Amino acid sequence: MATRKAKSDGKNAQATAYAHLKERIRAGVLPGGAQISPAETGNVLGISRMPVHEALLQLEAEGLIRFGLNRRPIVTALTPKEIMELFEIRIALEQLAVVRAVTRITPSTFADLSLHLVRMDHAKPDPHAWLELHDEFHDRIYAAADMPKVMEEIARLRESIRPYLLMYTSFFEQPEVTGCEHSVLLEVIKQRDPNAAQHAIAKHIRTGASYLVNFLMNNQAPTHILVDAEAT
Repeated sequence: MATRKAKSDGKNAQATAYAHLKERIRAGVLPGGAQISPAETGNVLGISRMPVHEALLQLEAEGLIRFGLNRRPIVTALTPKEIMELFEIRIALEQLAVVRAVTRITPSTFADLSLHLVRMDHAKPDPHAWLELHDEFHDRIYAAADMPKVMEEIARLRESIRPYLLMYTSFFEQPEVTGCEHSVLLEVIKQRDPNAAQHAIAKHIRTGASYLVNFLMNNQAPTHILVDAEAT
């Protein structure tokens, strides 16, 4: 009984360490290239180093950290090229989901999505809240596809890119690109045309990705598109 309780306590401690570190990475408190001290993390959380190490292995599997020299955990820093590649993978997966979803979305879901856009608009001053609502909006669309494994992979990719998106949305008052707003995307999806939806989701994601990459490369307001946003 005591052994079972010890294992349970260890799992709880690991979950606590994982949630703590992941949120700090997502929020940009631990930016790309930052070193993580397992001992310091354990002290802050009041747990031993072992569950912290297990949490770090979980974060490594998700691509959020890597182990450098002497197995020092370091937050993964992505290059602009790597970020663009992750967005391209997202496009492929989200096209797959949206093609299957558009003909299955119910009228009540469309009504909920329209209300969701209002909440997103109100949340623009809060980058954290806006990004959460952003992900929920896309998830509500793709849920109709009934492809849980694809949804899991999309969520994993979002987590890898999220710190950079947060940096972008924190810098600009307007997080959406003119002409590629979520309201525009929703109107296309309402047509229930798989080909049009597939094209719209590619343009929506690729255009936003290009602006983000420009921002990261220049650290200033993007003035041009790096890639052809109309390409599919």
